[in-house]
Amino acid sequence: MYLLHAPLRHILVLKLLGLGTQAEGVVEFHALNGSVVETEHFGPILTKQLRLFLTLPEHCFGAAIVAKDGRAVAWLPRPAPLRMILRVVDTLPLRQREILAQKGMRCPEPRPGYYWTT
Repeated sequence: MYLLHAPLRHILVLKLLGLGTQAEGVVEFHALNGSVVETEHFGPILTKQLRLFLTLPEHCFGAAIVAKDGRAVAWLPRPAPLRMILRVVDTLPLRQREILAQKGMRCPEPRPGYYWTT
């Protein structure tokens, strides 16, 4: 399987749901094995600001792949398989440098609170 043989990497998934005062967001930190290590929720104001910044639609599905520097590098009009998303990420220049630097490294087992504190 593609993910099991991939070099060390982690993925943040940002979910923006709902409209207006009912909008909410959650950020999930995923380890290489796909497990969710940490989650953090936020309210309607930040959800709206993130939608505007990432130019994501409010009334239908929209997704963006965001580089570590905060730039949206791809937009998706419908859900996509993780394998496709990781292929896009792996083409980014910073990820290419990480792949070289991490040659032979593997992720440790995830532990809650290990990656950041809330």
